[in-house]
Amino acid sequence: MNDLINLSVNDLKNFPIKDLSRLQDNINKAIELRKVADKKELINKFVSMAEESGFTIEELLADKTVSTKNKKGRAEAKYRNPDNHSQTWSGNGRKPAWLVELMGTGKTLDDFII
Repeated sequence: MNDLINLSVNDLKNFPIKDLSRLQDNINKAIELRKVADKKELINKFVSMAEESGFTIEELLADKTVSTKNKKGRAEAKYRNPDNHSQTWSGNGRKPAWLVELMGTGKTLDDFII
């Protein structure tokens, strides 16, 4: 096996394309088989860990108190354009163009607080 791992591009460049393609196909198949085997092994470990703790996998996966998603929503608006109330800004990130323009007229950020 180490012979395959230690092959360099220079070693492979002299192989016929047909052989390289077959090698590539075999490697891709081996990767897929390995992924399936590794996945089964992990599932078995998780099931064992759950059972040792007195749970089933179904109970753990159904638990709504554990979130796997980033529930970061839009930040609440803190500033509003007095001329167009649909234009707001949370104070995060770059200042919107409407705010920069209005501040250029001498107004301060406090003038736009909601």
